[in-house]
Amino acid sequence: MLVNHQSQPFRVKLIDFGLAMETHKLRRRDTIQVCGFRAPEVNLGLPLTEAGLKRGTDEVVALKFIHKDNSESATREATILKHLRELQADQKNLIKLIDHFEYNDSFCFVFEMLDMDLFGLLEMREREPLDVSEVRVVARDLLVALNALKNAGVTHADIKPDNIMLVNHQSQPFRVKLIDFGLAMETHKLRRRDTIQVCGFRAPEVNLGLPLTEAVDMWAVACTLAAIFLGDYIYNPIYSIDDFLKIHPEIQDPFELEDLQAFIDLLKKMFKVNPSERITPVEALNHRFITMSHLPKTSDNSYVTSAYEKMKLYRMEKEEPIISPDFNVRQTEETTDPSPDFIVGQTSGSKSDLFDLTVSDYDLSDSKLG
Repeated sequence: MLVNHQSQPFRVKLIDFGLAMETHKLRRRDTIQVCGFRAPEVNLGLPLTEAGLKRGTDEVVALKFIHKDNSESATREATILKHLRELQADQKNLIKLIDHFEYNDSFCFVFEMLDMDLFGLLEMREREPLDVSEVRVVARDLLVALNALKNAGVTHADIKPDNIMLVNHQSQPFRVKLIDFGLAMETHKLRRRDTIQVCGFRAPEVNLGLPLTEAVDMWAVACTLAAIFLGDYIYNPIYSIDDFLKIHPEIQDPFELEDLQAFIDLLKKMFKVNPSERITPVEALNHRFITMSHLPKTSDNSYVTSAYEKMKLYRMEKEEPIISPDFNVRQTEETTDPSPDFIVGQTSGSKSDLFDLTVSDYDLSDSKLG
């Protein structure tokens, strides 16, 4: 409500705390927020996140709470995240898991704090699409992430713009990491008729009930890249990917046009309907759109100079597989303890000892949980 519009124009205060609650008590499927102002995670029944501060440091971390009623989901996510952490996958553009512990009646995952997601970026830009050279930065980061997941035998199964977050848009423009492994699974456990991926980013083999592989993630990445290039979902009145050339008639620079054609060529390979023919992460990382082999390394052309400047943080080298001889994803089913105790780790001492050691490292007061 306005405080006093005459003396303090547009000053407001928040009222009506009738539905307010402590954050850790939020539950999936709670009917909160009115339609039209409801966050997508509320409609989808997803876990809710908060921010916290690591004690003794200025490090802000992201906290994800999952109620113990969903212990199976939490155990699966913890299994995936722990294996990826052992493989140092956070260096491959996958969000870094810092810690996990139990808090009241919830499991809590502690992640590095990132910036905004890709939808947030588009909103900040007032839906202005990214240009081709900006899309390349996002594309390379996502392909590196897919390569890491493929080598680890993991399929994300829920890639979309709001599960892709910028690292720090001011200091590292367009650099991203893949987040939210709540639906991720070992690739060999994918089954026909599994309902994975959201509509609009779902591979055709999922809808058709065909055998599933990690190639479903490549399809979702292609949808994401097309969306940020268009500033909207791809499934608008566009008849073919080649029509991308018609959507941006203002592109006249010959180097930018060639770059756009390289992007279109990569998308066509990512959008192969037959998953066995779909380009792999390593092949995509070696595609000319990513390596920029079609652009001169030295040029006075402003577009070329800008394109290389955006990629300067990268060492343009071939990606090495990250795979551990100690990690056999097919053994996970037999060796993983399915009980909720797995979440707090397997260590000496009691579960309460570990809880006291881990939760005390985090200041939860700012998240209204202390």
